[in-house]
Amino acid sequence: MISYGLGDAGTGLSATLLGFYLFVFFTGTAGLPAIIAGSLLMVIKLWDGINDPMIGWLSDHTQTRWGPRIPWMLGAALPLGISLAAIWWVPPGDVAQKTTYYIVMAILLMTAYTSVNLPYAALSTELTEDTSVRNRLNAARFTGSIIAGASGLIVTPLLLVNGANGYLAMGRITGTIAALATLACCWGLAPFTKTARRPRCHHEPLSRQLVRIISNRRFLKVLGLYLLLWCALQLMQPVALIYLVQLMRVPAELATWMLLPFQLCALIGLQVWSMYANRHGRIRALCWGGCLWITACVVSMLLPPPLR
Repeated sequence: MISYGLGDAGTGLSATLLGFYLFVFFTGTAGLPAIIAGSLLMVIKLWDGINDPMIGWLSDHTQTRWGPRIPWMLGAALPLGISLAAIWWVPPGDVAQKTTYYIVMAILLMTAYTSVNLPYAALSTELTEDTSVRNRLNAARFTGSIIAGASGLIVTPLLLVNGANGYLAMGRITGTIAALATLACCWGLAPFTKTARRPRCHHEPLSRQLVRIISNRRFLKVLGLYLLLWCALQLMQPVALIYLVQLMRVPAELATWMLLPFQLCALIGLQVWSMYANRHGRIRALCWGGCLWITACVVSMLLPPPLR
C-alpha cells in the first residue's frame, strides 16, 4: 500500500502546484499576456488528451518480465523531474520566444507525466481483482497525492517571496520529489507486477471499437460525469488565487496560504467518503458529495466582495 501510495505523491504534488500556480506564474513572473497564458494551459490539456490513448495503447502492448507498466514509469521518471523543473524557469527573450519555450516544455512535461501516471493508475486493477483491496489501493494513492500536494502548498509560499528564483527552486524541489517517488514506487511494486494480470490486447478495428463504446450507455454516463467533474476541478484551480486576490481582495501573501484548506479538506474527505462508499455504495456517496460540491460553489458565487 505504501509503495503504491508513493506512485501518486510526486505527480500529485506537481499537479497541485501546476494547477494553482502555473497561470499566475505565466502572467506575473514570465510576463506573458493572459490570453497567451490561458492558451498555454489549453495546449497542455489538448496534448494530454492526445497522448493519453497513444501511451495507453503502447503500454498495453509492452511485454517485459515486470509487466507492461513498470518499464514506462521507470523510463519517464527522470524526464518528468527535469521537465517539471524546466517549466518554472523564465527564459530570456521576447514574448514569442518565451511562448515557444513553454509550448515545448509543456509537451515534454505532459508526455512524461502521462507515461508515469497512466500506467501507474492501471496497476490498481491489475494487481488484484478484489474490489475492497482496489478501494484501499486507490485510497492509498489519493492519500499520498493529497499529502504531497498539501506539503507543497505549505512550502511554496515560503519560496515565492524570492520571485522568479523562488519559482525555479520550487520546480527543482518538485521535480526531484516526483522522480524519486516514482522510482521508489517502481522498486516497491516490481515483485508484485511480475504476477499481476496482463492486459488483453484484442486486434479489433477502430470503427468496431467506437460502435461498441457508443452503444455502452453506462460507460457514456460515467465518462460524461467524469468529464464534468474534472472540468470543474480544472477550472477551480487556476482561478482560485485570482478569485481570492482580485475579487475578494485578500492580500497575495495570505491568499497563497488559503489554498492549504483545499488540500486538508480533500484529505479528510477522502477517508470519510471512502468509508461511506464502502458502507452505503459508491452511487450514494457520489450523490451526497456532488450536492456538497454544488452547494459550496453556489455559496462562493453569492459571496459579496468586500467594499473598497
